[in-house]
Amino acid sequence: MTDHEIFITACAQGHVQDVKHCLLMKEVDVKEINSNGFAALHVACCMGQEDIVKLLLACNKTDINQKDRFNTTPLLYACYYGNESLVSSLIQQKNIAINEPNSDGETPFSWACKSGFSGIAHLLLKHPDININPKNQENELILADSINNGQLEVTKLLIKQFGKNSDSIQPLKPFMFKNKKTCLMDLAKNYPEILELLNGIRNKKTKSARQIHDNQAISSDLSSNLPYEGGFFSSQKMFSSSSDLKSPNP
Repeated sequence: MTDHEIFITACAQGHVQDVKHCLLMKEVDVKEINSNGFAALHVACCMGQEDIVKLLLACNKTDINQKDRFNTTPLLYACYYGNESLVSSLIQQKNIAINEPNSDGETPFSWACKSGFSGIAHLLLKHPDININPKNQENELILADSINNGQLEVTKLLIKQFGKNSDSIQPLKPFMFKNKKTCLMDLAKNYPEILELLNGIRNKKTKSARQIHDNQAISSDLSSNLPYEGGFFSSQKMFSSSSDLKSPNP
């Protein structure tokens, strides 16, 4: 094995003393890519080796935002594997590129939300440079993506983050999702708890509107915001609880 191969193996297996020896005595290049397309920091983050990550971050030659052959950063790997402690260490670094996407357009925040890692999403939201509304490769909004994956806690977190004013969510407003017009309510139809959450926002909006408009104006407003004719909602029926739903297909 070459010195660099020994170094990468030590990073993967968490052998702190061997990593120190390679860094101090062998003077290995921490940014060198191995045959699989990964640098040392990628490997350490993938394997959850927190002590190794700390060693590498202390080395001034380490590029914290280095991309591997998949254009993926170490931070995105930490998010991908749900390692909250590693994410916390990485985002405290001065030059962290917190919104950097991979080849599929996934960012650390979008992946945390998509995977239901609400603790990691909460950590990322504390960073001043976070983009809370990235889009994935199919041009789907991050809130829609979390709903479509049934991530209740992340959905709650996003709704809270988007603002105390429920109008910022606009659950009845249609948008493009996988090449068709739909809305957040449609995405939630297989997840009763999320549907009830969005229904609560919709009802809050309707109640607020009634303080200004009469019933006819409200009816007109709701009809004009339907996602598409014959869709999940219609002007004749607005689901108010999960009891109106059929069981999702297996």
